[in-house]
Amino acid sequence: MQGKKQEITIQAILDLVKTYYPDQESLDLISKAFKYANEKHKDQFRKSGEPYIIHLLNVAYILADLKLGPK
Repeated sequence: MQGKKQEITIQAILDLVKTYYPDQESLDLISKAFKYANEKHKDQFRKSGEPYIIHLLNVAYILADLKLGPK
């Protein structure tokens, strides 16, 4: 049985990135990319029924946790 996954937000990603890339330019780039992806994938859903953007946020959080840069 699978437990309920914690939903990742763009703010959680920005807060994490801010700890090692504190410059506003990096944060703005990530925010801009999120807004673009959210708009382009707004009508897409996974087989589970959850919005596709959730998958993208989870991947972005993993990359942020690995301290990879926004570029």
